[in-house]
Amino acid sequence: KNGGRRPERIKGERETREERENERSKIQEAYDAYKEKLQMQMARMFVQQHKNEDWFKERYVPDIREPFRHRLTEFRRGLYSQWEHDMDAGIFDEFTLEGIYKSESNGAGGVVEKEEGETTAAAEVLGVGDLLPSRGGDLRDEIALQPTLL
Repeated sequence: KNGGRRPERIKGERETREERENERSKIQEAYDAYKEKLQMQMARMFVQQHKNEDWFKERYVPDIREPFRHRLTEFRRGLYSQWEHDMDAGIFDEFTLEGIYKSESNGAGGVVEKEEGETTAAAEVLGVGDLLPSRGGDLRDEIALQPTLL
C-alpha cells in the first residue's frame, strides 16, 4: 500500500510553527550577513571610484582636510565681520522683504497717498508678482553671484 515505507508521523501545528520560526530566523541571519557584505563592497567601490577627487580629499584625507577647514573658517569669519560692519553702518536699516503694490506706486518709487477708507482697485487680486521692491530692494549680495556647489 505505501511501498514498504512507514508512514511519517503527522506533525502537529505547534511543531510546524516552530519549524517556520527557525527557518525565518535562519533566512534573516543569512540576509543580514548578505546586507553587511554588500555594504562593505559598495563602500570599497565608492572609495576606489572617488579617492582621487578633490571633494573626497577635502572631506576624508586629514592632511588636506585640516588646512581646508581652517581656510573655510577664516573665509566665513570674514563674511560675518563684513555683515556685522554693514549692520553697524546701517546699510540694512530701511531694507524690507516686502514691497509696495504696483497699483499703490506713484511710478517714482513712492506710495500713492490715500484718504482714510479709500482703496485702490478693490476688485483687483494682487500677488507676489505685482510687488515692486521697496527701499532696499536694489541691494544685491555679491557672494550670491559666485559659483556655488549645492
